[in-house]
Amino acid sequence: MTIMIMSSKSRVKNSYESLYYCADSKDPETDDIVREQIQKSFADHDVLLSDRPSHEKLREIMLDAYKESMQN
Repeated sequence: MTIMIMSSKSRVKNSYESLYYCADSKDPETDDIVREQIQKSFADHDVLLSDRPSHEKLREIMLDAYKESMQN
């Protein structure tokens, strides 16, 4: 399926999956949104990766970022 005909939700899902699997999503526009939302979520939670957040906290941060990405 061509990226440009995918729904915005499918594009965000593709971008997150590509990030997880260290693959190229072939969708730099959505990748930028995802990166921006992940960074914003870490800032909103006042957490750095070097803080070594717990699995639960990291999951919370990433879920918040995912939800925000879906809205953009």
